Amino acid sequence: MRKIKLTIIITFGLLLCGELSGHAQKVKKEYEKSVKAGEIPKEVLDKASPLLKDAEQIDYYEEYNGDELFYEIKMEWNGMQLSVEFYEDGRLMDIERLITMEEVREGRREQIEKLLNTYDRYKITRLQRQYSAEDQDEEDEEVIEEFIEYDTDDLTVRYEMVVYLKGDGKYGLYELLFDDDGELIETQKVERRSPDNVLY
Repeated sequence: MRKIKLTIIITFGLLLCGELSGHAQKVKKEYEKSVKAGEIPKEVLDKASPLLKDAEQIDYYEEYNGDELFYEIKMEWNGMQLSVEFYEDGRLMDIERLITMEEVREGRREQIEKLLNTYDRYKITRLQRQYSAEDQDEEDEEVIEEFIEYDTDDLTVRYEMVVYLKGDGKYGLYELLFDDDGELIETQKVERRSPDNVLY
């Protein structure tokens, strides 16, 4: 009988550790530092040049998430606050535009707010609309050109939100990713090591 109880306790302990371990993998650690344009790969600068030529207040960053290095260019472009992100090998990850909840289309906005209202408290610190290639074969230059021409029908659109949550077992800063219908795709707890990424 004691052996059975001991087996149950050990099994439960292992399951609990596995559960906690699974949650630990959903923590997003951001290490970001400001760099000069000359420290950004030429391929990245060349791809971003159609946006950069009409941009103001341009800032360059290296971002490390614990596994991968990324390059990020933040700018003001045509009155928009943009963040253009690239993988270390120079591939475009996405173009992100800083927006407010009022700029999220009706229906999608209600879907997102419905989720947020399930928490005791929440405070949105950043909301961005993401644009990325819908087809893996699409060239990065085409994605940027389509964005510039406001021809986004063939791009994948998502919403990335950084929000303080309290309730339902969550407390702290989280990154929520929604699809274009306002459905939640991913939740990650955010641990930051830099104040650079406050605005967008």
